[in-house]
Amino acid sequence: MTALANSTIRSYFFDAVNEGRLKRHEILYSINEKNRNKFESYISKYQSPDIYKIKARLGLERESVDALELQLYFDFRDARIGLGEMYENIRFIETKLHSSIKNFLVDKFGENDNGWWRKGIPTKIRTELSKRFEEDDNPATHQYCYTNLIHLKDIIENNWNDLKSIIPKNISNDRKNLSKKLVELNKIRNYVMHPVKGIDPTLDDYQFVINLMKYLKLDKWY
Repeated sequence: MTALANSTIRSYFFDAVNEGRLKRHEILYSINEKNRNKFESYISKYQSPDIYKIKARLGLERESVDALELQLYFDFRDARIGLGEMYENIRFIETKLHSSIKNFLVDKFGENDNGWWRKGIPTKIRTELSKRFEEDDNPATHQYCYTNLIHLKDIIENNWNDLKSIIPKNISNDRKNLSKKLVELNKIRNYVMHPVKGIDPTLDDYQFVINLMKYLKLDKWY
């Protein structure tokens, strides 16, 4: 009966993911951190990501675990499964910051390049972005399109005294923490965007991106 019930629950979760009602990482992180760490330790201890082998070893050692949680963990732990979701979350953060910062600068300094571009973007960043623009055989519509997360962090810092008045208070009270989080996000972004380096995002990286989206409250930005 339990095996049948577990099978039904798993089917529900897979259907929910396929229909867009749930995301894979939401299911993974519904398992508490203590159990996730325990399950991951089994993989290391038994040197196998095969759930059936691990179940057999646990049976021999008479260790009791929640069979459904263990199965769900194995269903959704693989970084490759959630990589698309992580990419979409990072993309959302980056594009939203990109547009919000520009909108703020345009309103403050004016929409032509002698305004927001020259007065709001530090010279060093303008020079670097202009170089990328000129070197691109199929250039974007503006040099600003070549910003990365570190550029955005530096632009925020450069305009902090004005910008902090129009962003959520939990962020405006701690610029250094925001900068630190954006540096960490950039590191994770590089893992995702450059898989040939052979560094896969960890479960902690997934959790960091999820928490960052909640922390930033981007719907409340400019």
